[in-house]
Amino acid sequence: MNLSESLGRVPGISVQNRQNYAQDLQIQSRGFGARSTFGVRGIRLVADGIPATMPDGQGQASTFDLSSAERIEVLRGPFSALYGNASGGVIAVDTRDGPRSRRWRRISCSAATRRSAARCASADSTAT
Repeated sequence: MNLSESLGRVPGISVQNRQNYAQDLQIQSRGFGARSTFGVRGIRLVADGIPATMPDGQGQASTFDLSSAERIEVLRGPFSALYGNASGGVIAVDTRDGPRSRRWRRISCSAATRRSAARCASADSTAT
């Protein structure tokens, strides 16, 4: 599954899937990206608040992992100014959070200055 299946029904967005992973998707919004031969140009791509677009305005839609996507947000027109200078629009993907509990190890050490004595102790815990 890729963005061509998800964005195909969004009005004003045209997505062409070439079925070729070397050339990625061609996404057009408000005329931006229409002349791009590969990749996405003129549209800002954001993944979890981190820009996925190069400084020259080109990006790859294949950087989005849609298997963990919680929400896909498409902004066109003046609303895209919320993400900076993105005159063609913004495609923002937010992913689900990971599991909350994790195991970690606490290590505490103490050292003496004379005779070079050192002691370390460790304990396993579960954080929630």
